[in-house]
Amino acid sequence: MDASTAIHGLEHYAQSYSVVLTYPANSQRVSGLTVGDQYPVLNQVMTLTSIQIVEQGGDRSWQLCFEPV
Repeated sequence: MDASTAIHGLEHYAQSYSVVLTYPANSQRVSGLTVGDQYPVLNQVMTLTSIQIVEQGGDRSWQLCFEPV
C-alpha cells in the first residue's frame, strides 16, 4: 500500500467516525481552536468536540476530538 492509498483509506474511515489528534503540550497548533467550530481534518470538514490535556507517564499532551459534520 502506498502513501496515497493509506491517506485515502483514512479519509474514508473518518467520514463516519470521530477522529482524535494528539499534540505535544507545547504545540502552538492548538492555540486559537474553539470547541464547536469546524476545521479541515483528513481533507474534510469536521467539528471540534473537545480539547483536553492528557498526562501519560509524566508527559502532557493536548488531545483534540473531532466528529463528522
